[in-house]
Amino acid sequence: MIENDEKNSISGRGRWFGFKGVKYLSDKIDKKSSEFAIHVKGHELAAWNVHVSAGTGISYATSNRGACHLNGSNPREQNINAMIDSLGLCNFAYFGYGNEGLRELIAAILGIDFSANDLLKTGDRIFNIEKLFNYNEGFGAEDDKLPERFFKEPLSYGKGRGKKLNKIDFYDKRLKRYYMERGWDIKTTKPTKSKLKELEIV
Repeated sequence: MIENDEKNSISGRGRWFGFKGVKYLSDKIDKKSSEFAIHVKGHELAAWNVHVSAGTGISYATSNRGACHLNGSNPREQNINAMIDSLGLCNFAYFGYGNEGLRELIAAILGIDFSANDLLKTGDRIFNIEKLFNYNEGFGAEDDKLPERFFKEPLSYGKGRGKKLNKIDFYDKRLKRYYMERGWDIKTTKPTKSKLKELEIV
C-alpha cells in the first residue's frame, strides 16, 4: 500500500513512518513529540513497566543495545545474560539448567572446565567490550536515560496505581551505584583502565 500511495511513499511522507523507530520519527516530527517517544538509545521498551520497579529501569537504561528487558537489573544478572547470549541459548531454558548446566555445556563442547567465577568474568568481559564499543561510538551517561513520563506520570492502574519513579533516587543514587559496581567512570560511564586490566581487555 505504501508503494502505491504517492502521499505515503518512502520518498514522500512515508520516509517518516515508524519503520526506523520512534526516536527517528520523533526527531522528524519535533514539536515536543519526544515526550511521547518511549525508548532508550533508540530502542523501544517492552511491556514491562518501571513505575514500581527501579531495577527494571536500570535494566532499560544500561542495556548496551537500548531498552532491553532481558538485560538484567544489576551487573551480576547482566554478566550471566551476556554469557547466555554469547552461547546462543534461550533465557527461559536457563531457568532450568542454571549455571551448572552452562558449565557442563561448555565442557561438553569445548572441553574446558569453567568455574562459576569464570562464567561471571567472561560475561563481564563481554558486557564491557560492548560498552566500550558504544562509548567509542559516542554513547555516554546522557544516553542512559529513561523516558521522562516514568518520573512525571503516575501509573494509572493495577496494584502500583499512583506510583512513579523518583528521579533523584534513580539517577543520583541507583544509577551511580551501578556505575561504581561496574567499575565505570560515574560521569562519563567509560570503563576505567583498572577495570579493563582486571578483565584482561587491555
